[in-house]
Amino acid sequence: MNLKSMWQWGILVIAVTFSIVLILPPKEKIRLGLDLRGGHSFTMELDKDAIAETVRERAVEGATEEEIERRITETVETADDTAVEIIRNRIDSLGTEEPVITKGSGGRIYVQIPGASEENRRKAEELMRSVAFLEFRLVSTRSAELASRLLSSGKVPSGYEMEVINGENYYVKQFSTEEGAPEADLSIFGDPPPG
Repeated sequence: MNLKSMWQWGILVIAVTFSIVLILPPKEKIRLGLDLRGGHSFTMELDKDAIAETVRERAVEGATEEEIERRITETVETADDTAVEIIRNRIDSLGTEEPVITKGSGGRIYVQIPGASEENRRKAEELMRSVAFLEFRLVSTRSAELASRLLSSGKVPSGYEMEVINGENYYVKQFSTEEGAPEADLSIFGDPPPG
């Protein structure tokens, strides 16, 4: 055996030894996935009909069908990303090891939790079910202006009373409206009533 071969074998032995040291003990160094370690997998799907119905209910009066359909499409597209992020935050709160949460086609969301105990599976399922429906509300771009006009007029929406806090007027929720306080109807400002 020549000197060059001995150096090659020596380097190979050192590399193999170093590799073995890096992965020992394997349970601490190599994280097994769902297929090897076990765990739980969930598949969820957004309720596109419910999203479309909500968008239609809250559409501005006089909106064309084309505008409503465009808004539905935009809402469904953003709902996927929003739902994945919310689910990720909730599953991460369980302290599980490397959950895999991905967006699939057709509004599907896949969640894999490797090595999850039965208790963690129940908690995860409960957390994900609470995320099942996302609700969107339209807010007027003129909210600050309208609120300012309402405050300066001294009118108070039903169920609220006006209070001065640190020199500023605020509406404070109350359980019974004072007698004699003028009530404001928010629809007079051209925006749909809240809620």
